[in-house]
Amino acid sequence: VLTEMAGTAFEEVNTLRTRTRELSRQVATDALTGLYSRLAFTQRFEEEMERARRDGLPITLLLFDLDGFKAINDTYGHPAGDTYLTSTAGVLQSCARRIDVVARYGGEEFCILLPGADSSEARAVADRVVEAARDINLPNGAHITVSIGISGVVDDELTRAVEQADRALYRAKELGRDQAVVADEHDLAVT
Repeated sequence: VLTEMAGTAFEEVNTLRTRTRELSRQVATDALTGLYSRLAFTQRFEEEMERARRDGLPITLLLFDLDGFKAINDTYGHPAGDTYLTSTAGVLQSCARRIDVVARYGGEEFCILLPGADSSEARAVADRVVEAARDINLPNGAHITVSIGISGVVDDELTRAVEQADRALYRAKELGRDQAVVADEHDLAVT
């Protein structure tokens, strides 16, 4: 009887471990795109910042917004919007370096954290994304374009880096969308 109880307890522990691993994976992954979730991205940001400080390397953030996303949903429906999002996720993964952290930040916003990259290297990645997104033809005839804000991480705060990249992103939209803009000195000085 004791052996049977021990076997049952062992099976239950293994089942709980398996479920815990699966739940952790689900929390870390955006269900639609398969990219890191915002929570997982935040955790990876902390890890990469620690590595950057230790090694004395730069770290840069790209913040993306899909141009005209609301119109895609309104005109073609949410399934088309989902296709738009998953296609963009594929572009981001194909353009990012293996060491980069690619995430869905929220809604139609995405981000890439580029460890060891300065703004010129980040600009090259961003330009590849803009170009590759233009080449996607969706079944409904729509085309994907993205606006991107680029910001070097000058302190350890993700919030500040996102705010800087967000200001640069909106400048890209004001300048006509479908492009990347690097945060300037004014953006870096604003707190």
